[in-house]
Formats: sequence, structure tokens, C-alpha cells
Amino acid sequence: ALRPCVGPDVDLCEFDASGCAGLLPGQSCNITCMPPWYAVDEPMGSATCAAANVDPTTPPDASPPVCTLVCPDPPNPDPGYVKTDGRWQCADTHWGEAYTDCELVSGFPTCSVLTTLSGCVERVPCAPLTADPCEIDVSDCASLAPGTTCVASCKSPYAYKTASVVCPSFNTDPQNPPRYGTLTYFIDTLTCELECAFPDYSEFEPGYVWNFTTSRWECDEGYVGNPPTPMRCDITSNCVAFTVFEGCKKLVPCADPAPDCRYNFTNCTGIGPGGNCTVDCRYPYYANNYTVGKCPEGNTNVSRVMDWEPPVCSCTQVSNMSFPDTTLSNATSSNATPSNTTGTGHLGYEWNGTLENWMCAPNFGGAAYSQCEGPDVCWAEPRLQGCVPTVPCALPPLGDCFINATSWAGVLPGRDCELSCFAPYHGTPTNASCPADNINASGGLIWQLPDCQCPDPAAPQDGYVKENGVWSCRDDWEGSPTALCPPDAACVPSTVFVGCDALQVSVPPPKWPNEEGGVEIYPCLYDFSDCDATICNSRWGPQDLTRCYCNVACHYPYSAPRSGLARAEAGNIVEGTFLEILRLPTCALEVCPPLDAPAA
Repeated sequence: ALRPCVGPDVDLCEFDASGCAGLLPGQSCNITCMPPWYAVDEPMGSATCAAANVDPTTPPDASPPVCTLVCPDPPNPDPGYVKTDGRWQCADTHWGEAYTDCELVSGFPTCSVLTTLSGCVERVPCAPLTADPCEIDVSDCASLAPGTTCVASCKSPYAYKTASVVCPSFNTDPQNPPRYGTLTYFIDTLTCELECAFPDYSEFEPGYVWNFTTSRWECDEGYVGNPPTPMRCDITSNCVAFTVFEGCKKLVPCADPAPDCRYNFTNCTGIGPGGNCTVDCRYPYYANNYTVGKCPEGNTNVSRVMDWEPPVCSCTQVSNMSFPDTTLSNATSSNATPSNTTGTGHLGYEWNGTLENWMCAPNFGGAAYSQCEGPDVCWAEPRLQGCVPTVPCALPPLGDCFINATSWAGVLPGRDCELSCFAPYHGTPTNASCPADNINASGGLIWQLPDCQCPDPAAPQDGYVKENGVWSCRDDWEGSPTALCPPDAACVPSTVFVGCDALQVSVPPPKWPNEEGGVEIYPCLYDFSDCDATICNSRWGPQDLTRCYCNVACHYPYSAPRSGLARAEAGNIVEGTFLEILRLPTCALEVCPPLDAPAA
């Protein structure tokens, strides 16, 4: 049986479908927007119950209108908002732009809508204006309401000047200070210029004078600098202006150098700007030349040390000082007892009157010099140093099987020894000498090893020949021979030659030139038989160079008016190296061979 439809499936807070309850099959109803929702375009929609509906739970087919929520006025709006000409705006006591927002807070059947106003902030007075109490008077600007102004002024001793101060009409922050300017524009700040009266003569600081002719400040005698005119003005914490004297500095002596027991600064104490003094050495030191210390012109730094270079201080010449090294009092050289030949009282040293200096005595070696010794430089005494007894020279490490020096355990100072080669090695002997003033117990020998050559091998070695006492590579071998003859445990050498390699015959290349597009070297066309044994030694002279070349002919039945020419690579020791083709014959078949001719 046919049954009526249930109510349409729509939001009953947004849509009014009260006339659609219990629609009979085939019946329709109107659906409208439920305030505060309002239609956007079509004012109403509809719903229709199907004509053949048999299900009492089936809703009708609904086509509701498009509705939008229009915020209702709040019942108790904030005092910062007023509605004018249908629009919410900020009240005169507030600043900003009013916004409305609303939302559904409860569903059907109450359908409550909550409207919220925002965007307006209360205008408040600006914070009190702050300024330097000595510079600017802001007493008129203690509390400014939004949109009001006051006047700030420069206070004495600053030049009188005023500026407007405004609290912006849009101020909503009680911490914001007012701003310099007007209601229409602002400036950064009020700039006040401090004024100082010309100082009384009693107020002049030392070092400054006023030049009435040039009307400028100048530095007094004994001072240097460039003081400004006018002088800078400053102010005390008690708001009293005063002149700042600056630009002149007092000329002062240079500071004394740090004390040093080697140098004599007696003449340099308190040296003034532009002055100079001499710096020499204190006993027991002496200098051949003194140096000059200078205090710079215009010095104003009391800590500035004078400019100076230290003199070259040496020890005082030794006369009757004690022996420099008691360990040498009984020292002996290898072949003589150290003696004092000049009677100086200093064992191992003698005075060279011609050169006016000290030198090592006979049987002593080294370099004599005087050195000041003591607990520190302030308690030093001159001492002779540098000469020690001479000792025999030690032999250097020698090959036991090569060098004959068995008769020498050590070479005495001033003596020579001979170094020769042990048989069967051979070579020219050399001399080794020990300097007369040698003090090096572990060396000191001046020597050169003899050039010990290997003996000839017991049997001939292929590729090597000896001519006129000199070994060389055989004519068909390439290289430079080197003889190796390491001895065995019994010092018996076994000579082996290295460095010579057999020369190799070069072979025809596949193309000529041997590159892309070159002429093919056909074995049936070109005859290289003349090159089968051609080699080229890099040692050959001009008279033998023709041996490096070979002719290139044509295989029968081909012929050419002129043969070709090839050259073997000089010094070739690598198999498969190509011949250098200098010229190919122009092989041509002028007459066909008889049928019984042999194949090429």
C-alpha cells in the first residue's frame, strides 16, 4: 500500500520545512531559509514525496535553497562598538576596524547563534615623555591624551629651542611615549646645542693659550698638538657647562731602557725629546764602537723607551786569568805533551802578537775565543775557551774486501796514510790525511776512496768485448757495460757484466706511413729480404751509418725503375719494432708472366 514520506533530511536550524511533514505520495512542499539564515539567490526550494512511495521512513527528494548565515546583533555589545547605518564601527573611545563573526552554538530545536565583535582597541594616554633632565624640559608633557600635544624646550645652558610633542590619536598602548612632531608628521627628537661661555683665564688648563691675533687656541711652550677652535663643550651631572681642553700633550723625557749589566746607560738618564746619548759596554765587556740612543722629537709618552741599538759587547781581553778548564791541566795529545810555548799562563792557548788575538797552542785544536762566565752577566769574568788537545783521526767505515788500510788503527794529527785496493780488485791508491789540529776522535780524516775496479770475468760473457783494456758492448749489442763483482764470504769476487742487450732486426710496418689512409705494405708486392739482417747501433759513427739502411725491391713479376729505401731504428733491442720506410718502389706489372712462372 502507498505510504506518506517522513520529513525532508535537511538542517532544521538553517531551513524551514514545517510544511513538509507527512507528505502523501506525489505531493510537494516549499523549503525556505530559517532566520538568521537568508537566501543567497532563489528565495525557496522544494521537496517531493515519490508517487509510488510504500516506505513510511523514506524522506522526500529535497532541493533546499542556498542560505547564508547573517550574524544577528549581540544582545549586550561591548561599549567599544557602535552600529551606524547598519554597520558596526569602533566607538570614539576606541581605535581600529570592527569585525563581526558568528557561529551556531546549539542545534535544533534551540538553534542558538553567538555573535562576536572584534578589532577595536581602547585609546589610552601616552606614557610620560622622558629626556635628559639637564637638556630638555618636558614638564608640560607628563600625561598626554590620545590626539593631544604639548611643548618640550631646551634648557640652559643649552641654546633655547622648542619642539611640539604629540600623543598619536591611535595610541592604544599605555607604555608608548609621545613623539616629537605634530598630528600630521613626526621628527626623531629635539636636538639641543650646548653653549659654553669663553673660559676665564683662571680656568685655562696647563699647556693651552689663546692667540688673540688669530683668535685660535694654541699649545703653550713645552706642549705639542693641534687644539680645536672652538673647544668642545661638555656638561656636568649638576647641569653646569664647561670647556673641554684637548689636543695638547706635554713633552716628556723618554723612559730609561731596562737595566742590563752589559750596557752602560749612564749618559741616557732623562734624555728629553730630540735628545741623544751614547751607549757603550760595562766591564768586563767592551765594544769597538758605541751606539747612539735617541728620544724622538715631540715625545709625549712617559713610557716610551728611547730608540737605541745595543753595541756589540765582547769579553775583555784575558791577561792573567785562571786556567779555563782544569780538566786539561794534565791532558796529553797522541804524540806530544801539551805545552805553553808563549808563557801566557793559559794551557793550550797562545797570544798572536801580530794579529792581536788568541789562538790554540801547538798540539791543541779548535777556535780560541774569550767568553764571560759567572752566575749571571752581572758577575761575569772573562775566560778563554775553545781549544782542546788534538787526537788521532778515526778511519771511516771501509769495505773489508775492497780497501786495504789494515796497517792503520788511527791516523795521527798532521800525518797521512794510503788507501789502496785489495787484490784482485785494482785501482789507483789515494791518500788520507789527518789535520794537525784535529780534535774529532770519531772522525776528522780527510779522505777519498780509491776507484776499485772489478777483475775480468773467469770466462767470456756473450755480448761484451775488451779492447785496449776497456770493456764495451759487442758491435751487434747495444748499451753501456757495467761490471758487478760482489765478494763472497771469503772475499772472492765473481764478475758479471750488465748493461748490454742484443740488437733486434726491425720488421716492415703494415702501412706507410703507419697511420689512417697510409699505403698498404703487401708482402706479395714488396720485397724486404735485404732488411732481414739489418741492425743499427747507436754508437756507430758516420762511416758505419750506411749499415742501418736496406733496399726495398718488388717481388717477381712486378718491377720498378728504382728500388725503395728503409732504415732500422737505432739502438733497437725490442722484437717487432717497425722499419722506418723512407721510400717505396713504384712496383708495376708491365708484362704478364708465363703460365709456368713460379708464384711470388
